Amino acid sequence: MGRPETRQRFEEIYLAYYADLLAYIRRRVDSHDDAADALAETFATAWRRLPDVPDGHAARLWLYGVARRVLPNGRRTATRRSASGVSRIQGPGECRRPFSFCSIGLRIPVGYRKQVLVFLGRPARAGERYGWMVPIDFPGEPLQCVDFINKTVADVEPMLRARGLKATFTAYGVKEPVPRDWYVYDGVLTAPGEALMAVNRVPNPTPRPKKAFCPDGR
Repeated sequence: MGRPETRQRFEEIYLAYYADLLAYIRRRVDSHDDAADALAETFATAWRRLPDVPDGHAARLWLYGVARRVLPNGRRTATRRSASGVSRIQGPGECRRPFSFCSIGLRIPVGYRKQVLVFLGRPARAGERYGWMVPIDFPGEPLQCVDFINKTVADVEPMLRARGLKATFTAYGVKEPVPRDWYVYDGVLTAPGEALMAVNRVPNPTPRPKKAFCPDGR
C-alpha cells in the first residue's frame, strides 16, 4: 500500500470511529487532558500498525482493544506527571534554523529516578500537512464549544469560512462530493487553515456530548 493510500485509509478509520472511541475513553478517565492523551496514543498505535487494523466494523473492536491497553498506562503517566516535579524550560526565540539543533530544556529535581514522558512538536510550515490530525473542537481549536455536530454541510460551511478554514466534506465509502443537506458528524484539522469533516446522510443518533471538550458543556 503506497503512502497516499495508507494515509487515506487511516483518515477513513479515524473519522469513522473517532467519536465512538472518544466516548468509550471519556467514560473511563477523569479529565479532558487524560482523554486526549489516551485517544492520541490509541490512534498513534493504529497508524503504526495500520496493516493489522481489520476492515469494516471490526476496526472498532480492534481500536477498543488498543484503548483498553492504553488506559492503564495513561493513568500511571498522569500520576507520574502530576507528582514528578519535572517542568519545561522555555528556550529563547523560535526553532527555525534548517539542518541544525534547536534547544529545549527540562527542569528535573535533583536525585530524580523515575520515568517521564515528553512530547515534542513544532508549528506546521506553509504547505505542510499535520503529522497528526487534531480534532477541530479540541481545546483552543476553531470549533471548541461550537454547536456544529448534526448540523448540515450548508450550515457548517459558513462557520468554517468565518474562522478562515477551507473544508473538505467526506462520507465513509463515498467518492463523489457529498450533498449539502447531509449532516456533519465530526471534523479534524489536517493542515494550517484546512479541515476534513465527516458527514452522513442522516443525523448521528448518538452524537458526542458537547461537554467532551467544552468545560461545563457551554
